[in-house]
Amino acid sequence: MKGNIYVGDDGGERFMVTATIDNTQIYVNGVLKATRDAGEVYSEQVNSNVTRIVCSEPVYVNHISGTGGGGEVGGATLPSTENCTGSHKVTFTRNETGTDLLQLNLMVRNETNPASSLHNKSIENFTLISNGVSYPVPSSYFIFPFAPDSSWAVLNWLGNATAVVFLQD
Repeated sequence: MKGNIYVGDDGGERFMVTATIDNTQIYVNGVLKATRDAGEVYSEQVNSNVTRIVCSEPVYVNHISGTGGGGEVGGATLPSTENCTGSHKVTFTRNETGTDLLQLNLMVRNETNPASSLHNKSIENFTLISNGVSYPVPSSYFIFPFAPDSSWAVLNWLGNATAVVFLQD
């Protein structure tokens, strides 16, 4: 990266939506925010725990986040939730000498059929493993933010975790 990037006053978070087709409408949490042509970008600071982006045409969504005091910036291109198969185990490494808390954002598909034995059960089997110690993630840590559509559950967790971290269901 060359130069400076402004994420937010506290490190914060920001997303950028890049249109791939002309006249793409971009909705954020149900509100039309912009219409962009192919190659144009709409950017917004994230001000809530959950942000839902829906577009009228295919787009690329990039997310960046800073740690505030740690001077680190990370980012990712976010995948579409359509046809998402997800992962059952995710591994990442953290700096063992760092003092920043771990901010974990997790979105999981949820079974919405009330007749299914798996109805609202996807949030009951998550474990965080740090330094060989297992920590069950309580289902109460998850929310269903897109009511009445509860096909997704979201976890926003802030806590201590160092070294190699495994998250699995």
